[in-house]
Amino acid sequence: MRVFFGDLNFRIALAREQVVQHIKDKNYAALMQHDELYKFGLNDKLLQTMQEGTLTFDPTYKLKFGTSTYEESRVPSWTDRVLFAQKTESIKLLQYMSAKEISISDHKPVLAHFGVKVRKVDEEAKALLEQSLIQKFMVMKQNETALNPVLQPGLARHN
Repeated sequence: MRVFFGDLNFRIALAREQVVQHIKDKNYAALMQHDELYKFGLNDKLLQTMQEGTLTFDPTYKLKFGTSTYEESRVPSWTDRVLFAQKTESIKLLQYMSAKEISISDHKPVLAHFGVKVRKVDEEAKALLEQSLIQKFMVMKQNETALNPVLQPGLARHN
């Protein structure tokens, strides 16, 4: 199994106004027809072996920093992707989505939730991994709150 993810920088090759209208209409299929990953990227030998979940969420880039509003100067696009490949049916994509409630960048995070077939579970390693992920999540939430004073209980902005 291989997973390839990150800001792959593929854009939607349409005028901004058309893209915005398709987003409003939730017409993601029309946007995918003009997505550079599907038009050109699949000519790449590595990318030809990869799969992606169905794009059923709004493009995740380029937003005004820390908001859910698209920048006027850029065409909204799915630059952030999760691609995967497998030789055997060992994984199943259960969910592919954007974490639209997180606004700490000019991108919205994208996540993929996989079901994975395993032969044996190392319970000790599983417990350590769960603990580590929970700690990282708590730090991320603390950092998010610190970066956005509006989220901090008891704090209000006065103009």
